[in-house]
Amino acid sequence: MTGASRHILTQDCVLDTGPARLIAVLGAQAGRKFKIGDTAVLGRSGDASVVLEDPEVSRNHARISKSQVGAYLLEDLGSKNGTLVNGLPVKSHLLSFGDKIQVGPNVTLLFAPFDPVEEQLLQRQRLEALGRVGAGVAHDLNNMLGAISASMDYLGKLPGGRMLSDEEVRECFDDIRLAAQQASDLTRGILKFARGRAQAHSPVDLSGLCSDVMRLIRHTFDRAIKVEPRIQPGLSVRGDQAELHQVLMNLCLNARDAMPSGGVLTISASTVTKHGHVLPAQLNPAIPYLMLTVEDTGIGMDEGTRARIFEAFFTTKREGAGFGLGLATVKEVIAFHGGQIQIESNEGKGTRFLIFLPLHDTRNERNSITGAHEVPVSGRRGLILLVDDEVVVRRSFARLLRQAGHEVLEAPDGVQAIELYRRRCPRPNLVILDLDMPVLTGEETQERLLNIDPAAHILFVSGHDEPGRDLMVHARGALGFLRKPCKARVLLGAVSSALGHATERGEPEEFTRPG
Repeated sequence: MTGASRHILTQDCVLDTGPARLIAVLGAQAGRKFKIGDTAVLGRSGDASVVLEDPEVSRNHARISKSQVGAYLLEDLGSKNGTLVNGLPVKSHLLSFGDKIQVGPNVTLLFAPFDPVEEQLLQRQRLEALGRVGAGVAHDLNNMLGAISASMDYLGKLPGGRMLSDEEVRECFDDIRLAAQQASDLTRGILKFARGRAQAHSPVDLSGLCSDVMRLIRHTFDRAIKVEPRIQPGLSVRGDQAELHQVLMNLCLNARDAMPSGGVLTISASTVTKHGHVLPAQLNPAIPYLMLTVEDTGIGMDEGTRARIFEAFFTTKREGAGFGLGLATVKEVIAFHGGQIQIESNEGKGTRFLIFLPLHDTRNERNSITGAHEVPVSGRRGLILLVDDEVVVRRSFARLLRQAGHEVLEAPDGVQAIELYRRRCPRPNLVILDLDMPVLTGEETQERLLNIDPAAHILFVSGHDEPGRDLMVHARGALGFLRKPCKARVLLGAVSSALGHATERGEPEEFTRPG
């Protein structure tokens, strides 16, 4: 028995219980692969872990869950057209690798092992790419920290009579704010890039992801390379945000290397139209797609290089400059997301990569508070329990909340937060809860708070971007996520929205004022 794959004996078969995935073998998404974690819901709903685009599939059709001993159990969730395994209808069934799961009349999925070597290759390639931008990241962060430090030193030595409204004082604050925002954008981009594979696919704002990558490369690429964005807003796909970030970053890094003397890097994203684009033959024309392109004005490729460019371990770079995994990984990730990649290139005339991905309709997605957009701050006030183990973060958030008229209770960890919540009468109208804390994690604290008060209103804050954890706390009723660091107006707007959500759930009128 190994850690990668265990076996459980039943009366009828031997069950494989290692990492698993589903491969669509019949239906509109044939060829699509879905990694599944400890639990996955199959269905047509936008909230499903495995979204199956077929009208005969129920919104929440079936669930696959992993037991404590590692076996995978398939359960039909009262679907209208039933679930079959190897041709036989089932209500619940212990799965074995090789089983064919029929979901409705048109969709068949193969239950198959997920190769951990594939994930290791992805991680190795991700680290390689991080190394290629690391020096630029460190340089820019030092510049930003230097600007903040110099401005703070200047302010600290001003004579006591200077006013906040003085032009030089305002300029210092503006510079500090700008440098902090640029450092935040840079670190957020690195974190998204470095994060591993998610447990299940979730909605990804591709337009926003392109913007994140462009901010990162503007900080780290030579200024001789001009970056031109042509991004249609509002484009979304279902997938793994870190892997898609990695795909785009890899292509941009290759484009940079192809332009050693500078040039133009163009990143475009738009919906595929019937008249303007020709889909690759492998894709289903009945499904809407978007097209993402990365184009450079670099040295280009000859026919022989183009023919081998997606082979693993093939590279045109000098020895030690790469492992030749980048484009092989890109192709695998795109295929895993149900898409295709094409290349157009000629020697001396640059290169253009075209990526086609299934477009995701976000109109029916659950709305949550993310802090991604500034929300108008209302006059609503409340009693807020603020939980964060970092003293400086907790203190700065509390100052802003009190300045806005809220009453604030502070706790440095989940244990003290639970005790404060239990003792306080009236109870806090809102809990602002950090995700990563010692003693108890944010998820564990949320669970215990809900045991005390199932109607507790909780807004998470985190410096990480982890859709899997986001989905988990949302499933337990969290109002949303607020990303660190954030502007004061974003924080207060998110709190306003959260208090509004609580009122809609039936809080009494005195909710608007702390007791």
